[in-house]
Amino acid sequence: FGRRNRKSEPTTTSKASVGASILQPRPSDRGGGPLSSLGGPPEPSLDLYLLDGTGDSEITSEMTALGYLIKDHVENNYHLGPIRHNALAIKGTLGGLGLDGQTQSQIETLSLDPRTRHAAIRRLLSRVIFSALDLHQVEGISLLPPSIVAFAKALPPSKKSENARSPTARAFDTWRRLSVFLLHENSQERTPLAPPSSIVVQIKYLQHALDKFLGHFVHEDRRARTDQAQNMESVIRECTALGYLVFSHPCKWRYLFEVESKSSSGVMVVMPGLERLISRKGEPFDTPQVVAKPITVN
Repeated sequence: FGRRNRKSEPTTTSKASVGASILQPRPSDRGGGPLSSLGGPPEPSLDLYLLDGTGDSEITSEMTALGYLIKDHVENNYHLGPIRHNALAIKGTLGGLGLDGQTQSQIETLSLDPRTRHAAIRRLLSRVIFSALDLHQVEGISLLPPSIVAFAKALPPSKKSENARSPTARAFDTWRRLSVFLLHENSQERTPLAPPSSIVVQIKYLQHALDKFLGHFVHEDRRARTDQAQNMESVIRECTALGYLVFSHPCKWRYLFEVESKSSSGVMVVMPGLERLISRKGEPFDTPQVVAKPITVN
């Protein structure tokens, strides 16, 4: 009882102890993630949970294999004989595939010549399929998840920057990584994103658009047309698997549809290359790193 009536003596704190407490580092300064909302230990970095990426050697190997797959498909399904219709009937059948005027004209012209027909069709298939898997080319037919395509299309033109170092481009790439993580059904596995169920319809739609042109070079009998359709669907599906691997990779990539050099005159790309623009840590490269070179023919 006597203790409760005793006046408490003022507590004195030395200047040294005050200074020491001020200089104590905050938890966020000691490494690790930010403080939790409840003031507990730091939360681990989100990068530890986002999807992991396939190694360069496997990506290069897959790109090469797909180049040969497209080549085999073309050589086994499109004849080199006379076509049923004249050149005017072919012109315009490439519309809606997202090709620029020069590429479209080149493919139309070269496909009429039996000596260059197969190369022209290889160029068409590789260009259209991989453009449909490119997040920066969603205005045409796309094989990417519809929700991703819808958001990318909704962005104003001023936000579609090609400069990898711009804040907009870096924010867009961060959005891509977060989106594929959230869309992944088993994101804890950190594996590449698998195509959604809608991919069956998307592939059929792309195949139908391509057949408006390619149908001119397929033999008329039913067996040939059935084989061509089944084989092309398989080719698109295999390319899509690689496309999703690239799309959900922590690095930012760009397909190389053209060869830019003084000695590239008359050279045609029949399988795109692939270059890395941003590292796994989100750091843009001063010079893009070419991981897979384009496959070309003269």
